[in-house]
Amino acid sequence: MWKRSIAIAIVFCGMAISLMIATLVHLRETKWSDIILQSALSADRHFNAPVAAVPQIPCARGHTGVFYGVVGHVQQGGIYTARSFQMQISQLRDLGMTLYAQDVGDKAAAQQVAQLARVAAAQCVGVLPLIITPDVQANLNESTAYVQGHKLGVDAATALKGLVSYYQVGNEFDNDVIFNGASGDYPSHYDNAKYQKARGAIRGMIDGIKEVQPSAKILLGSLSWLHYGFSDMLRDGTEPDGARDSTKVVKWDVTAWHWYSEMSPNRSSWLPKPDILKHVLTHLSTQYQKPIWITEFGVRPDYSDGDPGAYLVGQDGLAGFVADAKKYGIQNVTLYQLYDQPDEKYGLIYGDGIRPKRRFEQVKNFIEAHPMP
Repeated sequence: MWKRSIAIAIVFCGMAISLMIATLVHLRETKWSDIILQSALSADRHFNAPVAAVPQIPCARGHTGVFYGVVGHVQQGGIYTARSFQMQISQLRDLGMTLYAQDVGDKAAAQQVAQLARVAAAQCVGVLPLIITPDVQANLNESTAYVQGHKLGVDAATALKGLVSYYQVGNEFDNDVIFNGASGDYPSHYDNAKYQKARGAIRGMIDGIKEVQPSAKILLGSLSWLHYGFSDMLRDGTEPDGARDSTKVVKWDVTAWHWYSEMSPNRSSWLPKPDILKHVLTHLSTQYQKPIWITEFGVRPDYSDGDPGAYLVGQDGLAGFVADAKKYGIQNVTLYQLYDQPDEKYGLIYGDGIRPKRRFEQVKNFIEAHPMP
């Protein structure tokens, strides 16, 4: 009897192992990541993406679209001030890009970016100012953060009115608010007091911009990964502790998001990982009903899953965004960034501002082969 029990156990173990192997093979063959996110997370269900006019910016030859762009850091100096504005814009034109994103943290930076915008307009390149209130969490409370944000919004719009149509307010404020280890898709994943300060700065920047330039289009940004629990609260006027205040509902025109290589599935793994991006895009599109701009997309300097340039233009990069643009309402993808900096080797061009990397040509060739409105 004992020997028979062992034999039966061995048979059942063998059957279980065979079933597990067959299941894994089936999941691999049927694209496990698509099953997980497009079925369980409903990322592939039919829905109507927000229908919005294709954004156009004025330029010397009339108007141009803004689908492809890149980030620069004129405010930070270094190579971005060593190379002339004219040269930088010419490099964007060589890439086939029409949008140059620039951080603005004070009045002087806004005036500097305004000078850049005048040079850019002559070559049909638009500038997207990224209005970023510095040291938000150093504020005493939401009210003082609002005042700080409002002043920056007024200063930025005063310098840039007539030169730009879109403003992004904030830059990864969610990362200063989220609890360590939290995924970010629920309001409870954020610190209440820190969230209030971040919300105050965002509300202040929007009000300050609108006070000077009422027609300005506002990009809420920019968050990343699964951190839509943060933007859900802004939309609803709620806080992590559940409190609600309808006077603090944040309204915006375009949802901005960041995405980097470590957030994408490992395509070299024999067992594919879920494609979280499709789930995130579904949430942003269906919940907010606004166009989506990816205002930072890049490959980390320590990327080890193949050729960085191939990632940038592949199915998890530009090729995927182009293919899904209509489905999710994606209107822009802005790469990070134009030049390498001493502590940031993300550039399409080396830190001398002259020598293009291999990825420069890969991106240029992709854009040439895939024109977008």
